Amino acid sequence: MIHTWHDRVLSRAGRSLRFRTALRLAIATGIALRVIEYLRGRSLWIDESMLAANVALHSAHDLIPVPHFEQVVAPLFVWMLRYSVIVFGVNEYALRLMPLIAGCATLPLVWLAARRSIGPRPALIATWLTAITPALLLHSAEAKPYSVDALVAVAIVALTVRAIRAPRARRNWLELGVAGLAGVGLSVAAPFVLAASGGAIAVAGGPRTTRYAQRALALGVVWAIAFLALYVLVYRAEPARSYMRHFWAWAFLSAQPSVAAAARVAWEGLIASFLVRDAPLGGALIVIAIAVGLVGCARRSWWLAVLFAGPLALALVASFATLYPIGGRTGSVTVPTAAMLASMGVAVLAQTAARSRRGVRGLVISALLLFEPAVESVWLAVRARSAEEPRQIVHDFLQQARPTEPVYVFVRGVPDWVMYTTDWSTADTTRPLRLIRAVSRLGPNSGNAPPRGHRVVGEGDELRFPFRRSVELIGTPTGVEDLALRPPAQAEPDSGWAENEMRRIVVEARPTVWVVLLHHRASATRQLLSALCAAGARVSYASARREAAAYRMEFDGAEDSASCRAATNVDRLTP
Repeated sequence: MIHTWHDRVLSRAGRSLRFRTALRLAIATGIALRVIEYLRGRSLWIDESMLAANVALHSAHDLIPVPHFEQVVAPLFVWMLRYSVIVFGVNEYALRLMPLIAGCATLPLVWLAARRSIGPRPALIATWLTAITPALLLHSAEAKPYSVDALVAVAIVALTVRAIRAPRARRNWLELGVAGLAGVGLSVAAPFVLAASGGAIAVAGGPRTTRYAQRALALGVVWAIAFLALYVLVYRAEPARSYMRHFWAWAFLSAQPSVAAAARVAWEGLIASFLVRDAPLGGALIVIAIAVGLVGCARRSWWLAVLFAGPLALALVASFATLYPIGGRTGSVTVPTAAMLASMGVAVLAQTAARSRRGVRGLVISALLLFEPAVESVWLAVRARSAEEPRQIVHDFLQQARPTEPVYVFVRGVPDWVMYTTDWSTADTTRPLRLIRAVSRLGPNSGNAPPRGHRVVGEGDELRFPFRRSVELIGTPTGVEDLALRPPAQAEPDSGWAENEMRRIVVEARPTVWVVLLHHRASATRQLLSALCAAGARVSYASARREAAAYRMEFDGAEDSASCRAATNVDRLTP
């Protein structure tokens, strides 16, 4: 008898030790992957550089709302970015520091929230899934608010669970209320989680005391007032709202031509929130686990189902109402609770197996669920540096160009051009502000304008500014509009665009001119380079990558169109 009792104690202690080791390994792995991605120090993406230019050039007061490029960002988050660059300087590491901290802090909070609500074993799976989810990994190294969205979501969930479990503790309600107010200021998507929190509290209320109802009502009123005030003062800017609805039109369920198309968008949106590459098998496993987990939560307690499924359900409703696009980076707020549902699904599936094989079945199901995210996360960690390197192209230009040589900058690349050609150690922001304001007048999102509907003739002559001891020309919009999750309405530039830009460039050549193309499209680049080669350009220097390039072109009369086309590789560019 004593021997049996002793064996049981040692067995439980061994399992506990292995469990703690697995938990620590999950959190350490997630943090390590995020730090690795952060330390890569890659160039800013176009959406990052548009927000970064605003943050670098404006005071905290002027950033509410963000003045240029129709960037809809929560006030507290943009202020955090602003103070980060004040302390650490204008660079990628300072701009991405707050998202990194948020991404790392999410991991232990997921464990805490899941352990309190669905138990330690599902909580361990949820922690692993959150740790290696590729989309959250990337968001933690982007100068955008998406990792903060996830942190706000999981913090509110954890505090909601605690308030429901111990409703008599006044401190629990106070902390939940404060966290909700902070979440409204930090995350545009926070209302989805707050509404789910309020719904879970209401469902869990049952025959509870009047004081419980009063506290729940007070929370809802305070949160609603805070969000409505912020919406009226910041988010309701009509230009931004109109543009973002147009930009994200393909991510709104009601904009789809059929129910099947809407279902496909919802599917792709959910999968893109977890995975960054098309993985039908991995996506199917995640969706199945989420569905099973929802049933399991509902059987255990309805308020759990409301709390975990609420953010995703409300995001889908908002997408149908064209209020919020679903999927990809915008869906990061739903990932933590979806991961908890998926982990609950794994637990339910494991319990349906024969008891003697339950542990083995659970391990197999967990491995299947985590396999695709793990593979993608490892691939992200070990992959070569991005082929799109605006920073390197701008560095090559600054190293090779003489101060007296003019330069032409592709319109979509102006935010990056500003970020990497400005000496941020000085207080002079006259030039970058001039460029940002000029390109903002060309259309939303750094000249990301729709087709003109007519031939381009004589445009852009006013987009000529002093730079070093020469001039810089800002390009005009091509008419090939970048849109989220869908191809552009027009694949080729507007008629006459390339000839118009070539005319502006040739006029400035003395006889040398630089052409810097950042975040360009192959169709526009092909037409522009072909026009320049036909006009007699001779390429004396070229630095080209996938979506960024810099060319020194000389119009010295030594016309050789074939060698120019070979130097620019124009004939191999495909739309």
